[in-house]
Amino acid sequence: MAVRIISSIIGLPILICLVLLGGIFLKAGVIILSLIGMYEFYMAVDKKIQPVHWVGFLLAVIYIASVGLTDINILDYILTAFIPIILIVQIIMHDKININNVCSSLFGFFYIAFMFSNILFIRKLYLGNWTIWLVFISAFCCDTGAYFTGMCIGKHKLAPVLSPKKTIEGAVGGIVAAGACSALYGFIVNKFAQVPEDINIIFICFVIGFAAAVFSELGDLAASSIKRYTGIKDFGKIMPGHGGVLDRFDSVIFTSAAVYLMLIYFIKY
Repeated sequence: MAVRIISSIIGLPILICLVLLGGIFLKAGVIILSLIGMYEFYMAVDKKIQPVHWVGFLLAVIYIASVGLTDINILDYILTAFIPIILIVQIIMHDKININNVCSSLFGFFYIAFMFSNILFIRKLYLGNWTIWLVFISAFCCDTGAYFTGMCIGKHKLAPVLSPKKTIEGAVGGIVAAGACSALYGFIVNKFAQVPEDINIIFICFVIGFAAAVFSELGDLAASSIKRYTGIKDFGKIMPGHGGVLDRFDSVIFTSAAVYLMLIYFIKY
């Protein structure tokens, strides 16, 4: 537990600085997290499927680096170019690469890099420099609330096969904690940000935090299902006490997408 806390103390200021700075710094952070996360995923499934690593890495770097440079949907153009390329590679190296390798390579990109890119999209929205924190508040507060609630009153297993330590009580406690912390953050935004009168930012933050926490739980279980399939305990060891990037940010991958979609719905500016 002490190692986990120390690791968080070191990593949290870096995360805060990258989000506050935004721009190229945040984009660089997302690229690094994506590449490490994809590497962990590819190594996890490598014994069973053998993804074409370089295709996923190259696709991730080009896509994330292109986000925000143009108003067009750059993903359409990139995929239009990359899918034929990887299929041509399959033709040339048909004795080593099959459709399973291709699909796992693309899935690693979509599951990690594409989902992480929602953080960049949120930062560019109206009030995005404020609402981007809902991604991390909902994920981290849900995780913390679930841990302590489960430790104190947890009795009924949530998903005993995928994650034996998770309980229903813990999951509910985590969701409630995320909703409450997000509402509290809404008060801060309402006080210090220039929020239009027709936007009830406190209510919006509460709803988004509460709902995103549900996706946070699902993201955690999704990562657990991959680990069970591949027979590993952790995706990596880069973050002492936490494991790999995917072990720490598996919930953020889901909350970033959920928060982005809900912000588009609630704040139409």
